[in-house]
Amino acid sequence: MKTIELRGAGTLALSLLLSAPAALAQTAASYPSRPITLIVPYTPGSGIDILARAIAPKLNQKWGQPVVVDNKPGASGIIGADAVAKAAPNGYTLMVTVNSFTMAPPLYKNMPYDPIADFAPIAKIAIASYAFAVNPAVVPARAGAAVAGHGQEAAEPSAAG
Repeated sequence: MKTIELRGAGTLALSLLLSAPAALAQTAASYPSRPITLIVPYTPGSGIDILARAIAPKLNQKWGQPVVVDNKPGASGIIGADAVAKAAPNGYTLMVTVNSFTMAPPLYKNMPYDPIADFAPIAKIAIASYAFAVNPAVVPARAGAAVAGHGQEAAEPSAAG
C-alpha cells in the first residue's frame, strides 16, 4: 500500500493559545496560583478534545494546579475562541485549537475577535496526518491520481460523505 503525505494546508498544527499577549508577562514564580481552564472550541470527543484531555493531567502534574477542559463548540470554533479572547488576560484561560482557527477571519465578515492581536501562540502540541480512503468496489483505484480522475470518468457524479 502506498501512502501519500500531504504537507502545508493538509497538516494539522494544534496550539495552546493565551488570551491576549499580556498574559505572557506572568512571572514563573507566581504562575499558576489557581486552576487553569483549557477551552476547546469543538465538541467533546473530537480529535482536539481528546488531545486537550490527554495533556490536561500532565499540565496539572507540572503546575500543581487543576486543569479543566471546557468545550465551547459552535460556529467553526468562533464561539470558544471568542470566550478566550474576552477572558481576563491573565493566562488562566487557554485555548487548545486546530489550524482552522487562523482560517476563520477571511470566511466570516464580522469576527468578534482579532486572531493576531487577541491571542499569543505558546506551543505546538501535535501534528496529524490525513488519509484519503475509498471502497475499492465503488472506485476501482489504488493510487491518488487514479482516484482524482475517477469522478471525471464516471457516468454518475462521485459523492463523499
